[in-house]
Amino acid sequence: VPITVATHALSAAQRAEYDAAARFWLDLAAELRARAPRLPASATSRFWSAHQRFFRLLVTAAKLPTLFGAVDAALGSGKSVVVGLLGTGEAYAVP
Repeated sequence: VPITVATHALSAAQRAEYDAAARFWLDLAAELRARAPRLPASATSRFWSAHQRFFRLLVTAAKLPTLFGAVDAALGSGKSVVVGLLGTGEAYAVP
């Protein structure tokens, strides 16, 4: 069974969404630092866990247009398609 790894190029709109999200999380981090003395000790850890989860999902969602195109092309040529969404937490380098 052949496996295909596709690379997705972000659109201008996706870049803008990512940048806006990054600015929002920077503002949240500033609020967290300002309020840290009054928050439970676990607040910082929970914040950064949510931050990582959010951006992992945002990046996965951004890849969907490329996925949909590949699925449509395969189905159009009579092939069956199995999609696996895998996140290792590491960047993938294309040789």
